Amino acid sequence: MGFKLPLDGLNNTKLWVLQSSQNDVLGVAGLEIYGIQGLLRSVAVNKNFQHKGYGALLVNHIIAEAKKSKVAVLFLLTTTAVVFFKKLGFKEEYREKVVGRIAESVEFKSACPKTAVLMRLNLPPL
Repeated sequence: MGFKLPLDGLNNTKLWVLQSSQNDVLGVAGLEIYGIQGLLRSVAVNKNFQHKGYGALLVNHIIAEAKKSKVAVLFLLTTTAVVFFKKLGFKEEYREKVVGRIAESVEFKSACPKTAVLMRLNLPPL
């Protein structure tokens, strides 16, 4: 499968794996929670199953989990999927504007390159 994602800091990440009825790994997505801030990370879909809606399914699941955990704003960093995340409602944000514990996460500080685009989604409360 060979997902090319940073592994640093995953010990703070809750991961979900989407599998087919034949136990094929379709994709994976993770969520880190820092109080009312959440970090969506490690979203990847198996190349053999891309363009079938599984990425959106995973992201929407993470959004629902974040809302259950009272997360008010969900961030992500991406080097390849800005258009995909914009379609799901995320907006580009200046990295320097992010404050709080999330800015000290491994993903922000070192796992993702400085060239990665920061995106934000405000979550209405349940």
